[in-house]
Amino acid sequence: MIRRIQKKDVEKIAEIWLNTNLKAHDFIKAEYWTENFPMVKDLFCQAEVYVYEEASEILGFVGIEGTYIAGIFVRGKAQSKGIGKQLLDYVKEIKGKLTLSVYQKNVRAVKFYQRENFMIQSECIDENTGEVEYFMEWNAARMEKEYTYHYDSPLGAITMSSDGEALTGLWFEGQKYFGSTLTSESEQKNLSVFEETICWLDVYFEGKKPDFIPKLKLKGTKFRRMVWEILLEIPYGQTMTYKEIADKVAKQRGMESMSAQAVGGAVGHNPISLIVPCHRVIGTDGSLTGYAGGMEKKAELLKMEHVDI
Repeated sequence: MIRRIQKKDVEKIAEIWLNTNLKAHDFIKAEYWTENFPMVKDLFCQAEVYVYEEASEILGFVGIEGTYIAGIFVRGKAQSKGIGKQLLDYVKEIKGKLTLSVYQKNVRAVKFYQRENFMIQSECIDENTGEVEYFMEWNAARMEKEYTYHYDSPLGAITMSSDGEALTGLWFEGQKYFGSTLTSESEQKNLSVFEETICWLDVYFEGKKPDFIPKLKLKGTKFRRMVWEILLEIPYGQTMTYKEIADKVAKQRGMESMSAQAVGGAVGHNPISLIVPCHRVIGTDGSLTGYAGGMEKKAELLKMEHVDI
């Protein structure tokens, strides 16, 4: 389990920090780490730190300052078991861009980050140790080439996007959060997944229930993806309230309750309209409430599915 640091964790993660640095940086005098140990220990509770815990034992942690990774540290006996990658994947979910510094002589760490798509941007001499450091960067937007295609629906123009294999976005032109998953370098091109999506849209706008779904790739935080997966469960011609979704999320996460407002934020940021049917979500009192594509479109879509509103 990965969670936020607690005050009781400081002694344990401080120990991991010191031991890991001593082992990984044997080219630096041990005194450098031991002398900085008290200062670093005091900073832990003030920093953004996430710990990896298993059977009530902390096996590793990652520290972040904004989008800068201060370090990923894994207890010696737990190394080479994928814990460092899990911690890195966790912060990648939170941040769209990450940077870090790593010593050139720490070959194992350099190779690890390169495997995880970090690119060396520059190198410099660390004034404190005299060692060469690489400055590395990972950017989610740079990882995938994106493609777009357009479709004219009875309710207005639609733009869809893909990474080349799956559908990653579908928006009505001008809607709120339009193109939220796109970068400025997307290319307009017809793809097989767009052809499938067009078939789906043709069937849907004929007032029929499509019997297939194009391959989807939902890009967002773990919480948002959880909400969007629940949206996919809402049957054609039926609705679900924000509270009902919140209750499902709470149950999945083992919580007593979940904020319907937080769920509403995730629903509003759904990047694949229509196919991931956020238009089928209504208020507890049966009101239509908000819709990124506009209330008129929401009403038309539900009317098309023969939902009483």
